[in-house]
Amino acid sequence: MREMEDQIGPNGEVLILAHSLGAHIISNYIYDLQKFAQRHASPRFGSRLQNMRTVAGLMTFGCNIPVFLFSYPSDATQFARRADPPGQPYQRCMGSIIAPLILG
Repeated sequence: MREMEDQIGPNGEVLILAHSLGAHIISNYIYDLQKFAQRHASPRFGSRLQNMRTVAGLMTFGCNIPVFLFSYPSDATQFARRADPPGQPYQRCMGSIIAPLILG
């Protein structure tokens, strides 16, 4: 993240693509950073990017995290939905279409 911060700055947005076990690892990492900030009343690192506060989206594939959601009541979970704000077209990335995501 420090190397990326040198390229895009401390407030640069990041889209994370994660496969299989990598999705679990990044999910746990982000969760641990959030819990650290709650317990210590301050973030662990010195920038928003390093604290994963600028994550624009997390796309997972080949991952079974959604299966675990079935153990929670339906009103206790939030799902990502695709956003298509006026004037903000889909972006093409290496032949794929990537749409911005809004949590909630």
